[in-house]
Amino acid sequence: LRDPNPSPSLRLGMLRRLAPGPILAALIASRPYIPNMRRILSTVTRRGPGRGVGDGSVPIRASISDQNGVHPLLVLATPLGNPEDISLRARRALSEADVIYCEDTRVSQGLMQAVYQSDNDRPSAKLRSLHSHNEGHRIEEVLEAVKSGQRVALISDAGTPGISDPGARVVEAAHQWGLKVSPIPGPSAVSTLLSVSGMPSKHIFLGFLPRGRGQRVARLKQGLRPGYTLVVFSPMRDVIELLEDLRDIAPTALVTLGRELTKKYEEVKRLPVIALIDSLNNRPEEEKKRRGEPMRLPSWGYGQRRR
Repeated sequence: LRDPNPSPSLRLGMLRRLAPGPILAALIASRPYIPNMRRILSTVTRRGPGRGVGDGSVPIRASISDQNGVHPLLVLATPLGNPEDISLRARRALSEADVIYCEDTRVSQGLMQAVYQSDNDRPSAKLRSLHSHNEGHRIEEVLEAVKSGQRVALISDAGTPGISDPGARVVEAAHQWGLKVSPIPGPSAVSTLLSVSGMPSKHIFLGFLPRGRGQRVARLKQGLRPGYTLVVFSPMRDVIELLEDLRDIAPTALVTLGRELTKKYEEVKRLPVIALIDSLNNRPEEEKKRRGEPMRLPSWGYGQRRR
């Protein structure tokens, strides 16, 4: 311990003796050569052999304030549709928050009711709207709340804020103000769909495309790259037109369409673009009405078919 530069084998040997449990496996897997041994060993010994975060051995919070009592702005991911997908840390962060900025207060209120079964457990934080139409006006309010020492969480209706959802401008301004921004990671429609697509993980994400066909086609041509998967968001009402544009540009394209991901009527289709258009056009009317919510935002990925 007194040697400021112990050899890698000595470092791992000491860790094995002190913490032969899960925390050791995580440390070894993520970073075999640990420069600050005293800090790491102090953390391990306080938790005790074989014990990890969340077992009650170390009091933990979702975020830690700086020396001036200012907490970071928390960018918190929420479930795409299944409330059971929320993380333990996200639950704790919402419970500890003084104010929660959300895309739609009604949707977020419904999430709280689904996640927290008891009224006593439900967050007491004030819900404030922050959406595409008022984000610019909310920026100063959000950052002043952070500066004043309040615990502030930023969420969207579903998934990760700032990823084709409001929040990016607030986060940019927070950095410009010199405030700390901390992620509470969780669900993201992009990674969720990619994980079940079987397509290359290297991808280009364009978010929502323009409604006008000329601009939409130009963006598609710009995003298509050999060896990459192109991921875009689209309202369900526009999917057929989008696929028809893609068919005209790349008729051999292979497409994965994800709809209502993680929800009761989850649908994942992986077909050549022409076959997918036919499949969507020929669905029974009762299935079109029963499955999905037309205004929800599905995502779909495009990948060049391997030759």
